[in-house]
Amino acid sequence: MNLHLVLITFACVLWHSSGGDPTTVTVQQGQIVGETVDFNEDGISTQVDIFKGIPFAEPPLRFAAPKPKEPWVGDWNATYFRPACYQIPTNSWKPWVFLDVDEDCLYLNVYTPSPKPDNAPVMVYIHGGSYTTGTAMDVDLSGVPMAAFEGVITVVINYRLNVFGYLSTGDDAAPGNFGFLDQAEALKWVRANIQAFGGDDTRITIFGESAGSGSVDFHRFSKYSRDFFDQSILQSGSAIAWWSFVSDLEEERAQAFSLGEKVNCEAEDTVQLIDCLRSVDAARLYLAYSLNGYNWWPNLDGVFLDESPFDLLARGDVKDGPMMVGYNRDEGTLIVPSFYPDYVGKQEPPYIPRQSFDSMVEMTLYLRRDIVNEIIEDSVKQEYMDWSQADNDTADYFLQYLPIYGDITFSCPANEIIRAHASVMTSPVYQYFLTHVPTTSYYERDGEGLVVSGRSRGGHSFCVWLGIQRDIKDSMNGRMKRGTSLVIS
Repeated sequence: MNLHLVLITFACVLWHSSGGDPTTVTVQQGQIVGETVDFNEDGISTQVDIFKGIPFAEPPLRFAAPKPKEPWVGDWNATYFRPACYQIPTNSWKPWVFLDVDEDCLYLNVYTPSPKPDNAPVMVYIHGGSYTTGTAMDVDLSGVPMAAFEGVITVVINYRLNVFGYLSTGDDAAPGNFGFLDQAEALKWVRANIQAFGGDDTRITIFGESAGSGSVDFHRFSKYSRDFFDQSILQSGSAIAWWSFVSDLEEERAQAFSLGEKVNCEAEDTVQLIDCLRSVDAARLYLAYSLNGYNWWPNLDGVFLDESPFDLLARGDVKDGPMMVGYNRDEGTLIVPSFYPDYVGKQEPPYIPRQSFDSMVEMTLYLRRDIVNEIIEDSVKQEYMDWSQADNDTADYFLQYLPIYGDITFSCPANEIIRAHASVMTSPVYQYFLTHVPTTSYYERDGEGLVVSGRSRGGHSFCVWLGIQRDIKDSMNGRMKRGTSLVIS
């Protein structure tokens, strides 16, 4: 059994741009002009080349697979971010940031050591956001520290989201999974062009967090894209989680027709429906989608995915490559912005009495109603409850509920993936469990944030990307100048 439990320490740093000098690289489509920035932190003084907003596909045709980018004439200006894919311009994680959004959004960013390396390992990041929000065009997702500290080339990609990325009619009119096809096109572009940046096209590791991690896992299952990368890292998400996959194509189709009615696209069949939806203004279409609570998720589209990930996993039909899988101690804090928004930015957690706890457990287990019965429900309560407080009517059950939600949503599916990989694959699988207490969390506002056992949802994403986790280095008393590399070699 090739299962390894590893302890990962991330060294997160600050970096500064002193005004970039031009730098060029030539890819299959033409010449790209980026910029070189200075990096001076933690005893490291070096430079990093940044290429922002590189197109990996033509502007997408709505509800259709992406087309490869055609060659361009002249230089491509890669010194600024392009728009995010269409979504609400802000979200609950970062309400102070307003995004530039557009359907023309299939771009990626490349961060590489300078001068150009020789066959450097490559990491491609797929952002999370419930397949509805998120973008690569974000300074928080800078690959500069990884390029400077580890000599790793980092690529961050955009892909279509929400109604534009996953709407499905359950047939050939709009099969769905367009966001995954965008990701696959980006991975294909990286495989074909990364040598021009000094990267090793045989050492491409894809990684992501939450829905980005689920995306990584889907690429492991997909015969369409599994050959476009070599290794994978799953951070709090998998293709077999309850939120990752939908098998009811009839419900998908019904939602599509219902959406059509909201935007005056009443149609007799799915072909007419999609033709009409393609003509609707993007803002109007997104507004109708978001206000009416429609949801489309990864499904069996017959192109990217032709079998359920559960069936593929059962018989071991999945990419056999080195893999790392992990999650955080308190994944359950994901419920806070949705169920308890008033507590975002506060130090004290919400109060959950016993009656509410029982109802929330029942509601949570309903997410896996395919396997849950009363015996399992009682067993879950038996396992997670603090029975010393069972007769205390005023006891707070918030901290007892969090691991239930976190386990059913993230931890248990991850462990199932790990066990399956270790039992049938020849390549190694590594596991991590993040318990570090962060100084900053997704729930922080104005310097204060909810602290739940010290570890918050998404903590490893902050640790990898943001230059704010100086406490990790400080705790090592200056002995550590680099974090353990995420690249599996």
